[in-house]
Amino acid sequence: MLAVLLLLGLSAVGGVIDLSLGNGLDVAYAILFVGGCGLAAAGVDRRHLLVPVVAPPLVLGGTVVVATLANTSPLTLVNVAADVFIRLLEAAPVLFGGTALAAAIVLVRRVSQRR
Repeated sequence: MLAVLLLLGLSAVGGVIDLSLGNGLDVAYAILFVGGCGLAAAGVDRRHLLVPVVAPPLVLGGTVVVATLANTSPLTLVNVAADVFIRLLEAAPVLFGGTALAAAIVLVRRVSQRR
């Protein structure tokens, strides 16, 4: 639970930084999201090693929706849906990187646990 909250908190901080600079979800978000994925995978209890691999898509999806709602004008369903879709496509490399990092750390921890 704390691992997911850490990931969510770092992602929110990165989103706030990037949105305040007017860039949408950009470099600060990407760095803090991927770093949060790694920290979540490294810090989670061994009984819950699947959580840091499943959480990144959920956190990224949530933060993209919130960032889109904060930046979309006018707020019509079509505008919001189109913007969310485009921003999810733009954020895909960040999601893949964060999930891959978390999966690699979890795999190393899982293998070392068996020895």
